[in-house]
Amino acid sequence: MTQPSLKFDQSAVGIVREAILRATREQPISIRRLREELKRGSLYLSDRSVKGIVEELRRRGTLIGSNRQEPFGYWTPRDEKEEDELLRSYLA
Repeated sequence: MTQPSLKFDQSAVGIVREAILRATREQPISIRRLREELKRGSLYLSDRSVKGIVEELRRRGTLIGSNRQEPFGYWTPRDEKEEDELLRSYLA
């Protein structure tokens, strides 16, 4: 069963998307840093809301990886190898 899409401010979604697109596996962007990016746009969101935006972006088809070990954070694949590894992890 898929979860329904949540409604997020589209400017917040855009800020998070752009920040994650700039991040790499070696230099991912943390939730704390994403919240700082949002604050620059006068958007104050909780960690949970930021995670919700990330999930919404994934549902929309943006490939987003996450590091659960240091360096922690979200990132996007830079080449076909990283993309394949990420897609395999989605299917695992």
